Amino acid sequence: MDSPQSAFAELISDVDRVGGLFVLDSEAKDRYLRSIRDVGKSNLVVRPNSVPKKAFSLFTLQPQNRFLAPLFRRIQEHGH
Repeated sequence: MDSPQSAFAELISDVDRVGGLFVLDSEAKDRYLRSIRDVGKSNLVVRPNSVPKKAFSLFTLQPQNRFLAPLFRRIQEHGH
């Protein structure tokens, strides 16, 4: 039986499936691919109004359904 970690890693590495659920233009796809490169180093803990810089991008992707919002919004860092 697969561990929850390996099942999660398999699910998130299916970029076609993720692209069917979320808007993945070339910039978003590049950012997503970088975030899944090493899931063990990604920050899977997020807080509303405070999405860490190394947060796993799945949490901030725009859903294909335009009536839905991302789970969390990335906010501009101070001074940028």
